[in-house]
Formats: sequence, C-alpha cells, structure tokens
Amino acid sequence: MLERRTPLALVLVIITALSGCDDHSGGSGSNTAADLGATVQMSAVPTVVSPGGQTHISWSAENATSCQASGGWSGEKPATGSFRTSALNTDTTFALSCSGDRGGAVARLTVIVGSGVEQGAPIVTLKSVPASIPANGTTRLEWTASGADSCQAAGDWSGSKPAAGTQVVSGIQKDSSFKLTCSGIGQTGVAMTSVVLQRATLRWTEPSQNAASVAGYHVFWGTGTGRREHKVTILDPSIRAHVIDLPSAGIFYFAMAAFDAKGIEGARSNEVSKHIPR
Repeated sequence: MLERRTPLALVLVIITALSGCDDHSGGSGSNTAADLGATVQMSAVPTVVSPGGQTHISWSAENATSCQASGGWSGEKPATGSFRTSALNTDTTFALSCSGDRGGAVARLTVIVGSGVEQGAPIVTLKSVPASIPANGTTRLEWTASGADSCQAAGDWSGSKPAAGTQVVSGIQKDSSFKLTCSGIGQTGVAMTSVVLQRATLRWTEPSQNAASVAGYHVFWGTGTGRREHKVTILDPSIRAHVIDLPSAGIFYFAMAAFDAKGIEGARSNEVSKHIPR
C-alpha cells in the first residue's frame, strides 16, 4: 500500500519532436538565414570597395537572445546595429550567428575588394501563420526571395517554388519544419520555419519504490507552475507515456503521481513545462 508521504521517484520528461539545426548561406551583398523562427539579416554599403577601402555593415536579428560575429569581425553583437570595417585589402566574409529560444540562425556576406559587378545573394524570408496548430490542423507558409532566380523547398514540403508566394499546408499530424533554398547569380540564400502541434507528449520512468503497489497514475496539468487545473487518470500501471492535446498556444505545466488500488497517491513527480508558440 502506498502512503502519501512515500516518495515514488517518478521522473517526468517532455518529449520534443523538433530540434534546432544550423543553416548557412553565403555571398556578397545582403543575406538572410532562418532556423526555426529566428532570422538574421545583414547588408553592406558598399559591397565592392577599392583596395584599402571601408564598408558599413548593418544587421538585424529577430527572435534572438545573443549574437556572435566571426570572419572579418568578432565579438558579441546586439540584436540590431551597425559597424564600420577597417581598411580591406582582400575579399572579406563577415558572419553573424544568433541564438534564441527556438534555435539559431547564421547570416554571411562577402565584401569584394577591387573592381567588379556587385552580385548579392538572395534575401530569403519564410514564416508560418500560425506557428502552432491543433493536430490535423492547417497553417499558411509565406515567403519572399529577393534577387532569386529559383527556389527549392525541403523538409516537410517539397518542389520548386516561385520567388514569392503563399502555400496552405493542411492535415499536419506532427511537429514540422520547412526549408526554402533560393539561388541567385552563383549564390544562395536559405530560410527555415517550423510549425508545432498544440500537444505535449509525456514520458516517465517506473517508480523506484513500491512499484508493485502502483495501480495507475494521475497526470496534472495547467497554465501556471504549481497549478492543477486538469487531471488525467491512467489505469494501466505499465504505461510509460501519455499524449495531451492542449487547447491553445501558451506555456503549460505538468506533474504526476502514482496511486494504489485504494486510490492513495504517492509523492508528486518533478514538474515539467512546454511552450507552444503563437
């Protein structure tokens, strides 16, 4: 028999289907890269300089908490700013890598030293509206690719795409990611976005004590830490996972407890949370 003071050492975790990945694109002019919602844009004026000349770099990062410069510059950078280079005597690539809550993004541009034709990489943007949906729901992808001759979709969509457009994706059954790679004159730009289901998948380990007495589990969840607005009863003690469909976007918190044949609960598990983007 369980006692309310008996610790069951349940370990509860949230399973996340999507993981971040870094995408890189390069070229002169201006460039955009996006990874799971984060975006970084960079531009240089001018993009072609004479030997010993300088250029002015501007950048803007959305959904990013920190940015790091590399290549022809270095150090931490704010989410938005400008930078005047030192004298340039060779073609120089400037990169900016930014990270956020939903992944990272990298943008690169190359400043050419000498005479030549300015050739900028395509500036690609891609977003999903909304960013989270119920299971079997629908989202709309919106994109633009300035300076692109052709675009190719990958991830959870595919095929050739025009330089600007929208596409409705229906019947989505899992967290999904969408990638768009666009080509210009010898250069490419890349953008990514994601759609997540308004759903939490919980997994837990068997109680480390009194496991033979467990008759089932109670899963508690709500919209605030420590709040127990909802309760799910699981009557099979061998089950180690449960899926909860959530009502909307937001942050949801989960905990659970085992109970015995008389309905007496043991100690609560750790609390976990899941953020569902809007």
